[in-house]
Amino acid sequence: MIQRKNKKPSIGIIGRGSFSQLLKRLLKPYASEINLIGRDSSQQERDVVFKSDIVILSVTLDAYPKVLKELRAKLKPETLLVDVCSVKVIPANLINEYLPNHKNLLLSHPLFGPQSAKESTTNLKFIVTGSVGGRAKELVYFCQNKLKLSIIYMTAEDHDRAMAYTHALTFFVSQSLHPFKLEEHGITTPSFNELLDLSNIAKNESKELLISIHKSNPYSKEVRDKFADQVTRLKEELDK
Repeated sequence: MIQRKNKKPSIGIIGRGSFSQLLKRLLKPYASEINLIGRDSSQQERDVVFKSDIVILSVTLDAYPKVLKELRAKLKPETLLVDVCSVKVIPANLINEYLPNHKNLLLSHPLFGPQSAKESTTNLKFIVTGSVGGRAKELVYFCQNKLKLSIIYMTAEDHDRAMAYTHALTFFVSQSLHPFKLEEHGITTPSFNELLDLSNIAKNESKELLISIHKSNPYSKEVRDKFADQVTRLKEELDK
């Protein structure tokens, strides 16, 4: 973690969702203080977060323009801004639009959540798509050596192309299966249980995240269309 004169850094998290709560739990031992704000937070509470040594954006993509506009007026040049959005092309463009000259920036996607990181973060994946300034490098080093995360570097475009399959397609299929209420259909097999696990993703994740993953990734529509075409072709073949 970034330290100055052996002092633990202050951390501000914009967002109060389940992932923000996970970040607070993981980072608390390494921070002097951690403050979270939401949409209804007072200006005083917001100012405390904006003045932190590290500010983490943990909000849905639709909130980025408003939050970044606030940060443009409040963020200190030395503050490390960390983006953890699950898509990367659009956030990078927005940050470049609102904060084009900020000197400390980390664009990332932690590939874990409250469930997968419940016991440990060891070997969980942490994708980095952009890094500006020495403080960003220090935080990546901390993630690798203290949290024991597996660091993966790639471009924002490569990330979103991969996530169109890893995230968007997975959630698309899960949402398609969820209305079937598979758990009510009695006899199971190991393969059916895997299908049930896939269906339950839609139940365990927030609707906002699912929509964001579908609509905010510029490459996800192409993958959804391919899958839908394949299902249609298979149905037509079986219906003959």
